[in-house]
Amino acid sequence: MNKPPTVIVITGPESCGKTTLVHELSRMLPNTRSVLEYAREYLELKGKTVADSAVEVMEILSQHAQRVEDYSKEPLDYIIVDTDEVSHIIWSDEVFGVMPERKDYLHPKLTLLCAPDIPWIPDPMRVNPLDRDRLFERYIEELNRLKRPFEIVRGKGNQRLMEAIKHLKQHGINVQDSL
Repeated sequence: MNKPPTVIVITGPESCGKTTLVHELSRMLPNTRSVLEYAREYLELKGKTVADSAVEVMEILSQHAQRVEDYSKEPLDYIIVDTDEVSHIIWSDEVFGVMPERKDYLHPKLTLLCAPDIPWIPDPMRVNPLDRDRLFERYIEELNRLKRPFEIVRGKGNQRLMEAIKHLKQHGINVQDSL
């Protein structure tokens, strides 16, 4: 039986470069699939910009985690995941005042936490342009509570990508150096 793929999560507050980093890294890792943020797809399908309840947030997480699980059955080396349960836990608590069970659904080898040190870009599904630093601290708290290995990624453009690559290599993840 093949060993399961290594899961790498990219997480952090809104508009901090998660999706860009997922796309860049997925091109640099051999035999990789990426799982993009399911909340965006789900909300667009429903014709809305925000979930209506904490229950709906957890349904979104369930579908997101299911995609990761489905890919984990494929003969892949890596799965790179755009956002994770930490985002859903914080979202549920911040918007609905409901703290769901803290559970590590994705079991990543490494989580890259994107710092909010790049400009916020408006988007109909983004609501926290002035609160990213406080939320970033919540991410650190939740990752520590889950006892999940994580590294913080900072910088703009190529600097951010190079820092992510450095962290992956430090954790034994084979990144192809061609940019």
